[in-house]
Amino acid sequence: MLKSNLITALLIVGITFLLVVSPVFGQNASSSAKEALVNCQKVTARINGAVTSAQARIQARQRFAAGRKSHVQDRIQKLQARGADVTKLQADFQQFSALFDTWLADYQKYITLLQAAQNFNCGTSKGQLKTALQQVQNQHAVVRKDREAIKTFYQNTLKPDFKTIRETSKKIKKK
Repeated sequence: MLKSNLITALLIVGITFLLVVSPVFGQNASSSAKEALVNCQKVTARINGAVTSAQARIQARQRFAAGRKSHVQDRIQKLQARGADVTKLQADFQQFSALFDTWLADYQKYITLLQAAQNFNCGTSKGQLKTALQQVQNQHAVVRKDREAIKTFYQNTLKPDFKTIRETSKKIKKK
């Protein structure tokens, strides 16, 4: 009898404990779900902002590329008008132009991947959003490398070519 009363008492205490503590556990679960929803909304907002920003920047990048190409081409034409040999410079300019074209194409691909990431729902895409964002990040790294290649090519190839032609022109004038 004592044993059955003890078991009954423990069951009553256990059930009472579960009834008292259950809402607390439920709140934690719903609050973590709310946090996950808020985080998903933040991620979605950041993706949308990145797409809008990238689309606005593509036009600025296109203008920048056209301006740099035009600037270098104008310098080549001026040197050619003065009678300088610009064959190597023109060949290097073709490479320079191709680097800019690659940079712009890769940036457009970056925008396309960002837009594709918008199609996945946070929390329900079963890892597809994470994969898409990883692809976006990898493509952005490619764009940065392209930009660095342009800078390096200009500093290490075109600038020395212009300097060589300028020095050659000065020697010719002195004679």
